[in-house]
Amino acid sequence: MKASDLSALPCLELLTPQMSEENEICDIYCGDLLSDVLSCAKENSVWITVQSHKNVAAVASMAKIACIVLSKSAISDKEMLNLCCKEKIAVFQSSKDTFHTAVAIYEFLK
Repeated sequence: MKASDLSALPCLELLTPQMSEENEICDIYCGDLLSDVLSCAKENSVWITVQSHKNVAAVASMAKIACIVLSKSAISDKEMLNLCCKEKIAVFQSSKDTFHTAVAIYEFLK
């Protein structure tokens, strides 16, 4: 499945429409501790977090994250979105909390 397919989920809004979200998705990782994401997230994961600053883009790039989902309607700063676009990492915003966002994505991926 590709990151662009997540746009079909009603709880998700694409925050980076100016880019192609064609990264393959293989897993889901939930976490807000950046060092934990770096050490534990699998390559090509959907990363669900409430963190929304420029370091998130750097960690996502280093961990080869397919796309980022900001849960609980977290607002991303412009710098993070610009960095994610530069690294070709799609960013979505979810109206749901982390758990319910993960369940929705998991069900969609099955």
